Amino acid sequence: MGLSRGKIFASFSLEAALIGLLGAGCGCGLALLASGLVNKAATSSFLKGMTGFTLIQFSASNTLGILALITVIAVLAGTLPAIRASRLVPISALRYE
Repeated sequence: MGLSRGKIFASFSLEAALIGLLGAGCGCGLALLASGLVNKAATSSFLKGMTGFTLIQFSASNTLGILALITVIAVLAGTLPAIRASRLVPISALRYE
């Protein structure tokens, strides 16, 4: 109501990007936490004699690449609903609900 099509599209696209970035960040954080736990469990049991060996290891560049890729996928997934929302007439959208 009063926003241009471009602003509505930008709002929906920004929301999709933020949801994708937050989801990817949470997923990467949990993966790093789980890898630390698995590495500790492995070095205390079946990798006891192999000091300095890391079973699961993540690099910063790969993690950032994954964050960027998931964010792009989320933006692309949010593009179609953003286009549809920007084309709606507000009165008809309110009457529908």
